[in-house]
Amino acid sequence: MAIDHSRRSFFRAKPKADIPLRPPYSGLEDTFLNTCTQCNGCIDACETRIIKKGAGGYPEVDFSIDECTFCNLCVEACKPQALNKTQNAAFNNKITIAGNCLAVNNVYCMSCKDACEVEAIKFDLFKSSIPTPEISLADCTSCGACISTCPQSSIKISPI
Repeated sequence: MAIDHSRRSFFRAKPKADIPLRPPYSGLEDTFLNTCTQCNGCIDACETRIIKKGAGGYPEVDFSIDECTFCNLCVEACKPQALNKTQNAAFNNKITIAGNCLAVNNVYCMSCKDACEVEAIKFDLFKSSIPTPEISLADCTSCGACISTCPQSSIKISPI
């Protein structure tokens, strides 16, 4: 009897869907989804227009457009208080640099460092002739300034 390989995926677990980046001060995903009414208040209020309507009508952040300035207009516009500055941190994300980074591939580039206002991205000029970026997670605010300036789209921010 021949094995039908097309049916083998039935027994495998479905891949976990990526949690989208939410606006600042959104807190835990489940709490946010239960509180948000999809009113678009935060989307309309965002001064840099990085908050977009995502899957299911819930707001998501797109750092490829610009950065978060932490102006708090989205928080003020959120009537159901799904964005709550007093109870939640601005962002709870992890930042990674992919292998297609120019500096990682021995091409001199420091565009992410130049965009980082809090200087969370450092380049050790003494390690090699073409330094690679190192992100200080303690200093990083997850504002996303480095993302839109990266010519290779090598920097990824994802929720923890």
